[in-house]
Amino acid sequence: MKNRAKWIVTLCSLILVPAMFTLLYYGCGDSESDKVGQSNSLFARAISYAAALDTTISATVRPNDPTKSKTAKIKFACNKSSCTFQCKLDNAAFKSCASPVTYKSLKDGVHSFSVKAKASGKTDKTPATYTWSVIGCYAATPDTLAFYALNESDGSTVFDSSAQAHNGVAGSLAWDDYGWCGGAAQFNGSSTTINIPAGSGLSIPTPFSIEMWIKPTGPGGERVLFDTVDSSGGITIWLHADNRIGILLKSSDGSTTERVSGNAVVTSDEWQHLQVTYSGVWLKLFRNLVELETWPESRVVGNPGSGVEIGANLAENAVFGGLIDEVRISGQEDPNPSCRTAANCINTNDCQTAACVSGSCQYTAKADDTTCSDHNACTTGEKCTSGFCVGGTGGDCSDGTLCTQDICDFQTGCSNPPVICNDNNACTNDTCDAVLGCQHANNTNACSD
Repeated sequence: MKNRAKWIVTLCSLILVPAMFTLLYYGCGDSESDKVGQSNSLFARAISYAAALDTTISATVRPNDPTKSKTAKIKFACNKSSCTFQCKLDNAAFKSCASPVTYKSLKDGVHSFSVKAKASGKTDKTPATYTWSVIGCYAATPDTLAFYALNESDGSTVFDSSAQAHNGVAGSLAWDDYGWCGGAAQFNGSSTTINIPAGSGLSIPTPFSIEMWIKPTGPGGERVLFDTVDSSGGITIWLHADNRIGILLKSSDGSTTERVSGNAVVTSDEWQHLQVTYSGVWLKLFRNLVELETWPESRVVGNPGSGVEIGANLAENAVFGGLIDEVRISGQEDPNPSCRTAANCINTNDCQTAACVSGSCQYTAKADDTTCSDHNACTTGEKCTSGFCVGGTGGDCSDGTLCTQDICDFQTGCSNPPVICNDNNACTNDTCDAVLGCQHANNTNACSD
């Protein structure tokens, strides 16, 4: 029986954990809960070590999409106990970073952030990525045909802020103080409208761009956002019951083209920017500056004579419910509203030159060996190579004394906090010598053992 008992002890004392090829020892005197706790902990560590390196971006500490903010703070992490990170924004190269990272003075447009972790000599091969749009408050530009900021707050006149002064009339509208930029027009889904009468002189040529901010909150069904269609031709943009966007182009001979987005575009109870552009060759639909649909189109759009309705087609009882803000009509196809000059193009790469060509941002690499900055305060001597800033060497943060810590943060640069020389011994005096470092001289203070 003794030998048998010892054999049982041996069985209950050793457990093989295959994931780590490790033997876990239990004494049979251990409680069952102790055994379960020990084994669960070991198995958890085994799974952690075996899992592939993975980088994640916080769902809460990151910019809203879209946002007016020119500053972005982004937090990220990895699934290993000790990781370093490399980050990139837009077309820049990856560079060392720490969580959270903050970017300032961002320009209007679509931005893309990527981060990858490194641990135990390995690098995450699939960086985590987050994309968002920065869209500030618009203003009238030389090619603006009409711009309705919708900040009236009361009254029946809807003012055109462009030089054209195509003012409109508010029909049963309410005004909301919290639009995308300032106030907004509130539509009730049944009887509200903004009408720009034919007598205002507003006509929409080809090419054109029509854009607005919307926040749907009302009933579903067919809801018109913008309508100029009459017997002479025109343009209608409407929202389907399933939140797809429809676009109708009508020629003066009465023929029409109708396009509908393949998927739901609009989200209820959220602000979103919609834009429709037409060049005479391509009809395009954008949401938050991201191109969603492109259709080949060559129709000559007739100029309507009966004016423009915004947020409704009352004759067909197709009225939008929710908020509309910042309606801008331009006589230029404008797939990127911020690209009119090179200064409008997003360029965070010191080794590339930006240019605005036909309304599109293009980037050209600068000559190799051009001096640049990798935006890391801890490196110096960077040079451009094949369009990217590389070759920075670590800066010297030493202040010539052993009584400070010489450290460097990639955002803020060198810092030299004092060394703590406390040895927690009441019988020594703790001091620091700039050359020798910490000193602990014996003292004769009274003490107790």
